[in-house]
Amino acid sequence: MKTDTVYVVRLVSYSAVFMAIVFILTYMFAVYTPPTIGFFNIGEIGVYLSGLIGGPIVGAIAGGLGSAAADIALGYPHYAPGTLVIKAVEGFLVGFLYQKLRKAGMFRRLLPSVVIAIVLGTFTALSYPEGITWVIGPEEALVIIHIPTLVILAISLVIIGICFALALSGKEKAIIFMSCIIAGIEMVLGYFLYEAYVLGFGLVALAEIPTNLLQMIVGTIVAAPTVITLREAGIIVESQ
Repeated sequence: MKTDTVYVVRLVSYSAVFMAIVFILTYMFAVYTPPTIGFFNIGEIGVYLSGLIGGPIVGAIAGGLGSAAADIALGYPHYAPGTLVIKAVEGFLVGFLYQKLRKAGMFRRLLPSVVIAIVLGTFTALSYPEGITWVIGPEEALVIIHIPTLVILAISLVIIGICFALALSGKEKAIIFMSCIIAGIEMVLGYFLYEAYVLGFGLVALAEIPTNLLQMIVGTIVAAPTVITLREAGIIVESQ
């Protein structure tokens, strides 16, 4: 009973702390993206930290509730329901993968990379036959960026290659990075489906993918080294 009580107290405490961190990081830096009436943010840093440090349950609670609350506070309530689910799954995935993959054999480490290769490769090939035209900024100062199909395919191949290299390495540092990337890809695809089919943007939702990929990249390059540094410094950072 005492062990159960300690676990519940720790779960609630970690969830509350990381929910606040996710909310603050999402709220403090939000850049509007006109095509899908959405915004770029750095909340992925908090989502990944919550899963890597607190474990999958804390990652799900903090990622989902913290991010959805920030959507509402920033004036994007139409995103809150989707965010609640997408970011909860993302936070759960990063914690779950980190726990499982660092103890797994070669085949189980490679399996997520194979799935990512199939999903990401197929999605990219079917979705961007003419590349992406990305329009950002206010009407009086619009910036139009065109990304050719070959560049998009190259980026997809690089992401897939990184996942395979990290899986083959098997080192704990590599597993941390891999967990963030795979969880981030779920977030990218989740928002595309939500924007395209629930919010009704259709193929316009493709314009949001580069923004969400950037969120994944920023989250990974900040959260993963932070956790690695804390562990190397002797501070106990262990998923529960």
